[in-house]
Amino acid sequence: MDVMQRRVAWCTLWGVLALIFGGAAVSIWIAASTPGSKIPAWPVWILTPLTIILIYICFACLTGRWPIGRKAGTASVDFEAEPVGDQLRLWIVNNGPTAEFYVQVTSISDLMGQKKPPQNWTIPCIEGRSTDPKRIPTGGRQGLDFARYDADAVSAELSTGHGSANHWWFPAVPDPVGVRYYNLRSQDDLELQYFILTVRIINASSDKYLDRRLIVRIKDHELRCEITAVS
Repeated sequence: MDVMQRRVAWCTLWGVLALIFGGAAVSIWIAASTPGSKIPAWPVWILTPLTIILIYICFACLTGRWPIGRKAGTASVDFEAEPVGDQLRLWIVNNGPTAEFYVQVTSISDLMGQKKPPQNWTIPCIEGRSTDPKRIPTGGRQGLDFARYDADAVSAELSTGHGSANHWWFPAVPDPVGVRYYNLRSQDDLELQYFILTVRIINASSDKYLDRRLIVRIKDHELRCEITAVS
């Protein structure tokens, strides 16, 4: 079961519980409000906030966004980038205690700051394309299938002056995310443009995370991935 499937399963569980507690609160309120009823209304004041909390947890599980609880602080892990042919691989390097990690893209934009949909996906591992959290021992590392440069699509557009194919592909489940350069007409256009991604390493056990800013580009006819801290 991958990360999104687990989110949906947990979201369903919390949603069912919210429905049960909410339904109970409404039923008790109606019964207690009936003239002559001796049913106390105080359970409503317990069930109602519990229902609100469960609804919050339900949507937080589905989106993977927790305004509270998840903390920055996995400083013991970081990325290394490795170009292999027309592919870019990322390696999670764990210098801290053994733990399970997974990695998500939380935003992608071009050099003009324009967002490229979608804005969130989990990066699959090289082996098996799994998006499940992977156990990485102290001193170990895990490879991720991060990006693929479509040199044929770029060459065709440079030679003809037009095209509609994507120039980069970012593997994701179930479908890869494709992006295009803007108004690609010359080699200079190609080397001036780039894509900016915010990528998050998440410790599946502690829920702590580390954000990095990755700039993906072609420079001197080679694939480049510049990794910096998020300002």
